Amino acid sequence: IRKGNWWTPLMYAARAGATDVIAALLAQGAELEARNQEESTAISLATRAGKASAVQVLAAAKADVSSRTCSLPSARHACYFL
Repeated sequence: IRKGNWWTPLMYAARAGATDVIAALLAQGAELEARNQEESTAISLATRAGKASAVQVLAAAKADVSSRTCSLPSARHACYFL
């Protein structure tokens, strides 16, 4: 499921910091590395939004913390400060 801007439910949950929703979506097989029209992933959106707990949940699920998307800092950099 994607909206017109290519955002998945996981991306919305990550940006909101909704860790319980993130966990439920991942348990249902949500695509962890899906990218929106700006090439952002769920973990990069959580990073930009300052949602440290969401970054931790996504990193524990093996999200790519080394990738850079758009002008966002890498999630690895964000995780360093968690």
